[in-house]
Amino acid sequence: INAEYMGEDFTNELQRKITAIETQVIDRASKAELRCSNEAGSNVERFVLCMRAATKQMRKTEKEFEQRVIFTQRRFFSCFEKNPKDFEQCKDICRKEIEREVNLYLSKLFKFCLLYTSDAADDLLCVDLG
Repeated sequence: INAEYMGEDFTNELQRKITAIETQVIDRASKAELRCSNEAGSNVERFVLCMRAATKQMRKTEKEFEQRVIFTQRRFFSCFEKNPKDFEQCKDICRKEIEREVNLYLSKLFKFCLLYTSDAADDLLCVDLG
């Protein structure tokens, strides 16, 4: 979001939020790796399958989050263009929408299905690794 439209304080507020999200994502990724390691035991193939599923879900969820943030940005700019004197109201709307999107993103980040197989995919278990 362009700082010129929002003011430096609001831009810094959003940047702090992004930094906090990045920290949570790294923490969840570490937990996913540990969980995959624990679930796989000494079976490298199970670990690779688990990490592949985690990575695939993370990429999908990140892409969806990026698209939702772009939509939120457009809504913010539209609000500001329609109501330039109600800048604080537009910022409040933006804050609420970003908070909702962040919560959705984090809740979806490491929910995926793990395949446990010997030679064939016989069990499918969905697990929250967040």
